[in-house]
This record gives sequence, structure tokens and C-alpha cells, in this order.
Amino acid sequence: MTPHDFIAKWSRVELSERSACQQHFLDLCEVLEQPKPAAASWTRYVHRPNAAAIGTVRYPRLVPKDEDCAKELEKRTLTNL
Repeated sequence: MTPHDFIAKWSRVELSERSACQQHFLDLCEVLEQPKPAAASWTRYVHRPNAAAIGTVRYPRLVPKDEDCAKELEKRTLTNL
């Protein structure tokens, strides 16, 4: 989607902000050539996804359960989970 396409599409929308916000955000991601949230790296947290990519979400541990775990958690950064 080009910036012109984005403006043309969204300048004539009569939906409420609440009902249009998700599609507006996805279109904005496309214009800015950024990954859409579903295409981002969140899939690494989904355990055993089905065909629709729905599964159990597992988040990294933030509170250590013991001293060994505490040492591992100290190494973590936002990009090294």
C-alpha cells in the first residue's frame, strides 16, 4: 500500500475510531513497511500451535525459582530471552 492509497482509503472512512483502529494500524504498518503484529516474533511464545496458529502461550520466566535460574535470568535482555 502506498501513502496515496492509505490516504485515499482512510479519508473517506465513516467508521468510529474504535471499530476501525485495528485495520488502520495494520494498513499503517504496511505503508511504513513494518511487520504486522501477527507476523512479528510472537510465534516463539506459542507452544503447539494448530493450523490457525492458536496454541498455549508460554512467556519467559521473570522471577527465578532457584539460584541457577537467577543466574540465567541475569543474562536476559529484551533481545535475548
